[in-house]
Amino acid sequence: MSEDKTSAIVNDMRKMTLATGRVSSVQLNNLKAWGRLLFKNYEKINVEYSLDPNQYEEDENTGNMRLVPKENREFFVRYEIFKKEGSGDVYVAEESKVMDDLRSWVKYLFWDEVRVEVVIR
Repeated sequence: MSEDKTSAIVNDMRKMTLATGRVSSVQLNNLKAWGRLLFKNYEKINVEYSLDPNQYEEDENTGNMRLVPKENREFFVRYEIFKKEGSGDVYVAEESKVMDDLRSWVKYLFWDEVRVEVVIR
């Protein structure tokens, strides 16, 4: 599949997220897969997200979604990593590299303004 076609599909999924206030099964599967790819030594990984479609609008020039800040509204994706007892590090690479990759992938899937959090328990 070409990069242009992939970008168009991702942009359509963003629009559906805005219209429905929910992530698609494809988006959710990607979020979960990225957790399994970037973390190790875990018992369980939860992915939590918060949407507020009313804070986004379509840019008339590009057709892309952009953030329109409004008080007390946010969009975030939170990974909750439950570490195996007595296990080592949970990151498959240097922590900063894992976090940079995760942020970049999540922002590509949604919007640049999304906040990505990782909680290790």
